[in-house]
Amino acid sequence: MTLDFIISDLHSLTPEEKSKLAGSGFKFVADVLLQSTDEVARKLRLGKNEVEKMFDSISAEILSPPETVAAMRSLGSESFTAGDEGLDDLLGSGIKTGVVWEITGESASGKTQLALQLCLTVQLSPDLGGLGGSSCYIASGSAIATQRLEELMREHPRVSSDSCSLDNVHACLVDNTKALAYYLREEVPSLAEQCAASEKPLKLLVIDSLGSLFQWAGRADTRQLVDRAKALGEVASLLHHLVLSLHLAAVVINDVTAVFDGEGGVSGSNPAFDHHELIYKEQARWFNRPDDTFLDEKKDASLGLVWANQINARIFLTRTGRMKEWVEAVAEGEPVGGEEEERSSKRRRVDEVHPDLSGHGSALKSSPRTSILLRRIDVVFSGFSPAQSMDFVITRAGLQTIRSNNRR
Repeated sequence: MTLDFIISDLHSLTPEEKSKLAGSGFKFVADVLLQSTDEVARKLRLGKNEVEKMFDSISAEILSPPETVAAMRSLGSESFTAGDEGLDDLLGSGIKTGVVWEITGESASGKTQLALQLCLTVQLSPDLGGLGGSSCYIASGSAIATQRLEELMREHPRVSSDSCSLDNVHACLVDNTKALAYYLREEVPSLAEQCAASEKPLKLLVIDSLGSLFQWAGRADTRQLVDRAKALGEVASLLHHLVLSLHLAAVVINDVTAVFDGEGGVSGSNPAFDHHELIYKEQARWFNRPDDTFLDEKKDASLGLVWANQINARIFLTRTGRMKEWVEAVAEGEPVGGEEEERSSKRRRVDEVHPDLSGHGSALKSSPRTSILLRRIDVVFSGFSPAQSMDFVITRAGLQTIRSNNRR
């Protein structure tokens, strides 16, 4: 059974019932079935018997008949490489379809870099670790970095212009949550049909970034928080419906918020905790951030518990502040990178390096040893791999993990 169906798409309800549900604010099946009979009856101004019959009609339509385990074995088994063997191992055999992934972290931690890399690796043929598919990139801050995509196609060892094309990356720009919901509800299914007709099925959906669409100027009041929770629930329901019905992977980029003293303490720092009460700020450290971090201050994934309960996997990226000697040829000047990298350029000396590309002549200068910033990727929670971490660097050839620093 899936609760992500849109009520207006159901065939078991009459037009009058659909109209009454829509008028009372019910949009998805989950909005109806996850409430009590009394509550729905009160909102619809119907008798309990009528509401229970409506529940039965909806359940009968969305309920799948029992299947054997053998028939279900292949469901959710599709996956594609993230472009690095160590990263694939960390994530549990790469990026799986039918899943809502979250990539969160501070500015310039590499979130957009990874998302762009996935837009190319998903295009690879199955024998190269891809799905032979296309991607949809929904940006909320600035347009997708096409120059960086072109650079990755030139420099990444596993992708090239022979196997990947910008024609298979579909991008759009949204600036509010209602526009995002519209794209997810109307445009993405339409795009999936077009891609299927072109033999490049839509296999990846990226939102960069969701957190920026829910930022408030000042302190949010109770009404704003309630509205935000409803909007997040709508976006999450649409995403789950898309990943299951279209058999694609959704990658949602999120931001972080600072945790001040007293907000993320341990036992003994909060009287309520010592009395065995479940306090959100105490429990959030298990699902909002890695168990330890190199950040000067603790930071949690934004959007709170409502959103954390909607995602299947949370991946946390961090700028560690540690440097590593890197033996490579370094490009003259600042290399092309994503928006995140541009924002951080003033606070780093040497962060990005060019991979060893022989034969490019004057474009490179000899640099047998240089320093490169180490970042870290943590699996905070996932149904496909244990909580673990690995150091990585970002070069012109993309995201590269350093296996010797893998921690389990």
